[in-house]
Amino acid sequence: AFKSGEDIFPKKAYEFLAVAVVNQFFSFWSLEEILCELVSNNSSISYLEIVKALVINRSLEPCSKLQVPQWYSRTFLEKLNAINAKHLDENLIYRVMDALLPLEENIQRHLYQKIKEKYPKSFRLVFYDLTSSYFEGTACPLARHGYSRDHRPDKLQIVLGLVITQEGFPFYWEVFSGNQVDI
Repeated sequence: AFKSGEDIFPKKAYEFLAVAVVNQFFSFWSLEEILCELVSNNSSISYLEIVKALVINRSLEPCSKLQVPQWYSRTFLEKLNAINAKHLDENLIYRVMDALLPLEENIQRHLYQKIKEKYPKSFRLVFYDLTSSYFEGTACPLARHGYSRDHRPDKLQIVLGLVITQEGFPFYWEVFSGNQVDI
């Protein structure tokens, strides 16, 4: 029996609140509806739950794909999703991302419809912006030298376009070759 709160020592703490809040955005935007099309080769591993984990990671504590399993094991997601961190590896993450790519246009259309439904006046004014991102390597077919917003004209880059509502909800994005001009 314990005598006071000083007798209690936590063995391990998991990140919970921020993870739970970002996880709720999936339900708020009904993303499960569109992402239910993700099919895994292994019925015991849910690609949808891995996508959620990747989005939550990118939102809260971005890290490399190699570091995602360590981050995942420090969060409540391992308990919530019932996917053991030891099952997450770089190959599985890339398989999930490959499965997600064909759904990109459907995801954009879904987000547009949900924003229109929940915030009907959102599309009176939208914002469009381009940014660039450089990287190492030569295998990307879109990589080109161009105007570098990162001040790295020596590096190959891609250009990212994003359209958001006046409330800041993204609903359309596109990746362009690195020499795409702003106009």
